[in-house]
Amino acid sequence: MTLEPCAQVFAGKKTPPCVPALIRAGVTRLVVAHRDPNPEVDGAGIAGLRAAGIEVKLGVLAPQAARLNRGFLKWITTGRPYVILKAARTSDNFVAATMTGNRWFTSAESRRIVHRLRAEVDGVMIGRRTAQVDNPRLTVREADGAHPRRIVLDTRRALESALHLFTDGQAPTLRFSRGEGAATVTWGEQVGVGLGDTGLDLSQVLAELGKREFTSVLVEGGPRLHRSFLEAGLVDEIMLFTAPQPADRAVQGHDGLGNAVAIPADWHTEREADSGGDRLVISWSPEARARLDNLIALR
Repeated sequence: MTLEPCAQVFAGKKTPPCVPALIRAGVTRLVVAHRDPNPEVDGAGIAGLRAAGIEVKLGVLAPQAARLNRGFLKWITTGRPYVILKAARTSDNFVAATMTGNRWFTSAESRRIVHRLRAEVDGVMIGRRTAQVDNPRLTVREADGAHPRRIVLDTRRALESALHLFTDGQAPTLRFSRGEGAATVTWGEQVGVGLGDTGLDLSQVLAELGKREFTSVLVEGGPRLHRSFLEAGLVDEIMLFTAPQPADRAVQGHDGLGNAVAIPADWHTEREADSGGDRLVISWSPEARARLDNLIALR
C-alpha cells in the first residue's frame, strides 16, 4: 500500500476503515510505503495490524509513494490543496507565439502531459481574463480520466454566462468573487472571499478549496494569476514548458503577454526532459520538498 491504512471511521465519510477489512480478509503480510500524517491515523493503522498478528513492512519505496500522495499529504497537514503552477512560453519568454489563428505553440506531447495532469488533480484554476479571451473547457480530452472541477477567479462577477465553464455541463465550476458566503448554482458553486493586495485573497481561496476537500489544484493561467500566486508564496510545484520557437513581433509588442514564471534558484528540479521538442522542467518549492522529506523520515 502506498499509504498507511486507517483503523477508524471518520465523521461524514461513507467508506469504511481498511484495517478491519484487511484482518477479515486473512492478509498475513502487508508492505506499506509510509505512515499517514493525519493525527487521527498516524501509526494507529500499523499498530492495529500488528496487534492482529499481521506482519507489516514499512518504508518500501517511500519517496515514490510520497510523490504520488503529495496532494493528500499537504491537504491533510495544512488544510489546503497542493498547488501546481503550469506555464508554457516561447523561446523568448512569451505566453503566445502569434496573435491570430491557433494559439497552441507547444507540442502535441506537451499537451498530452497537461491533460494527463488534469486527470490527476482535483481542480484546474484560471483567472478572469483567460476565461474571457480563451473560453476554455478545462476538461480532459487527450488522456484517459475524469474531468477535474473547474475554478475561475472573477472578482466582480463580470464573466459572461454563456462561457463553456457555465454551460457545457462537463464538470462543476466554482467561481470565486469578492463577497461573503457561498451558494449552489446550476453550473456549480459561487463562493465569496475577501480581497488581497492584487485581487482576491488567494490564501482564502485555497482555504475554501481545502474545506471542499480539494487536495490538489493546477493553476493554468494566465500571467497575472501566475504572478499573484508566486508573489504570495503559495506555489508548491512549477511545471514549465519552453517551446523552441520565438513569438511573432505582434506578440512581442503586446502588453501583458510576457511570461511571469521563472523557477527560483533555491527550488529543487525534480525532472527535466524533452517533451516532443519542447523543454519541460518540473521543480518543487523548498517547503514542498521539506514536507516530503519530513514524511519520509517518519517511516
